[in-house]
Amino acid sequence: MKLRDLWFYSSLGVLTAAVTPSSLLTVLVTGNGDLGQRLHARAWARALLRLNRKRLEVHGIELADPRRAYVIVANHPHPVALLALPAALPVIWRMAMRKDLARLPIFGLMARAGGQVLLDLRTTEAAIRSLDTARPLLSRGVSVIVFPEGRRSEAGLAPLKLGAFHLAQAAGVPILPVRLDLAGSTVRLTVHAAIPTERVAIPALVERVTTALAPG
Repeated sequence: MKLRDLWFYSSLGVLTAAVTPSSLLTVLVTGNGDLGQRLHARAWARALLRLNRKRLEVHGIELADPRRAYVIVANHPHPVALLALPAALPVIWRMAMRKDLARLPIFGLMARAGGQVLLDLRTTEAAIRSLDTARPLLSRGVSVIVFPEGRRSEAGLAPLKLGAFHLAQAAGVPILPVRLDLAGSTVRLTVHAAIPTERVAIPALVERVTTALAPG
């Protein structure tokens, strides 16, 4: 493991452990992770960026309406760049993540308590079914972040899997493409205009999102 990765995961573990008690308390009191996210997620993510000596650069954030629910689709660079999402997005969100991550100490506890969407990736059908559990979140105004590449892609953009597109259409919400870039000490988040999904064919949606997420 590279030294930068060792420091990143160490700082991630320490800060996550630090916010866990108060985050769990808000879940117990309110019944969901919304308040805990408002209180902790942005500060947690920005503190981690500072500890890892990364500067956050944000473009197009005005295109994300905090009153709307979206299926937010983002590319998947180095994990430190993913911190830009909680650090900058103005919406309440949950993240779709691999189910096996829920087995990690502390992090998994927070993921389950906070109501993150846990994906069963053993088969395509299982992944689509588990992603479909996010529909109640969208119906109450909570956005869902999905990484449709299905794996880390630090250079270029891998072909996009279709689950996020089917979810957006089934829930009747727009797709919000978000491009993440890591360049030296800068993490850049670029929000593109939301894409309506009603009466639009899936291949057309995939094409539009692929164009938005492609490296500039």
